[in-house]
Amino acid sequence: TVLALVAPRLLHVASGSTDFWADPMGEHRSTVLASEVYRLYGNPAMAEAFPEVNSPVTAGAVGYHLRQGPHLLTEYDWLCLAEHVDAFYGK
Repeated sequence: TVLALVAPRLLHVASGSTDFWADPMGEHRSTVLASEVYRLYGNPAMAEAFPEVNSPVTAGAVGYHLRQGPHLLTEYDWLCLAEHVDAFYGK
């Protein structure tokens, strides 16, 4: 996937649970597939299980979360990204 081109830099994908046009399941699957390239850099693989709403998942430099709602960016999205950055790079 195109997401793999971001490796080895931090990658975090956010989806909206009612944004069917953007295909949240496909976005998650793309993140999982991209994590295979990240493994070449010593990163753990992303779990293939589709996460629950508002339950972010990360695997080293790769992260994904599914937020309740439509296609937009919310404060929750930014908080998930910030937590991923803090966890990966250290606070």
